[in-house]
Amino acid sequence: MTEIGWNVGVIVIMGICAVMDCLWKKVWMPLVWGMGVYILIWTLMSGEFSGERIMTQFLPGVLVAVILYTASVLTQGQIGRADGIVMGMLVMAAGMEQGICFMAYSLFYAFAVAVFLVAFLRKKRKTRIPFLPFLLLGYLTMLWQQITLS
Repeated sequence: MTEIGWNVGVIVIMGICAVMDCLWKKVWMPLVWGMGVYILIWTLMSGEFSGERIMTQFLPGVLVAVILYTASVLTQGQIGRADGIVMGMLVMAAGMEQGICFMAYSLFYAFAVAVFLVAFLRKKRKTRIPFLPFLLLGYLTMLWQQITLS
């Protein structure tokens, strides 16, 4: 039951961020930081906070967030700052193995949509598309895969 509550909270916050990214191409950063606080509080309340969890979930998540945030700064916003931070937080929530899984799904979905936009709708290669909806879809796919394989 706690696993369901955990994922529902992450999905709701991610859904709000994805809608904001689609509508305004911006995400309210206090909401993103709120997701981080939610992850930390849920982890502490569940009694699952351990050295192993720090090494396999929190540190990889921080590393992903720092690398992608730095890439965002270096590319002058080509990669959204919120995208990198949210991706890092989702790695914190899901763990390193599942994080790699949902990031691969997210990139695959974004690639498929980009190919469709360029090939069929004649959009330019530089057309910006929001990435947070793909992160949400990748996270949901990863959860579905966990449920069906369990």
